[in-house]
Amino acid sequence: MIFDLLCLGLIALFALLGAWRGLMRQIFGVVGFIGGIVLARLFAEPFGDAFAKDLSLPATVATAAMAVAIFLVVEIVSKLIGNSLHKNLAHGFTGSVDKVGGFGVGAAKGLLVAWAVASLVALVRPHMSHVEHDTPVAKLGLDHSNALAAATEVNLITELKQPTPLKKKLTEAR
Repeated sequence: MIFDLLCLGLIALFALLGAWRGLMRQIFGVVGFIGGIVLARLFAEPFGDAFAKDLSLPATVATAAMAVAIFLVVEIVSKLIGNSLHKNLAHGFTGSVDKVGGFGVGAAKGLLVAWAVASLVALVRPHMSHVEHDTPVAKLGLDHSNALAAATEVNLITELKQPTPLKKKLTEAR
């Protein structure tokens, strides 16, 4: 039960941070993170190879450095755009929409983080039974946790890979 309250607290914290940051900054934060990873994967190797020759560095070091640099540049540019849009939307009705939207996106991020934590606990729990019974972890009430039960029963990754109802209907119609 206490573990469930901790998970709810995590979701609430992310939701409040999301409301404070606003929808635009939340969206551009996610876009910057994902975009940074994608662009780093696409361009780090060719740029790393080119810089390795010019700087007399091993290709692996130059490629890794370029991946980090590309990721950081995309993150920074995305955050600057998000901050600029947030400032422009800070007043009146759009400011309220920005805060409510940020709250929603923050809550969704918090839900994913809480699910990841519960999934991690569910994953290691069978191997750590002595920790659950012989340490203060016993006070978390893992045996009665709804969050842990949900994370054990639902594998979000495989759920996302399954076809949507629309895809099922389109497949059946063929």
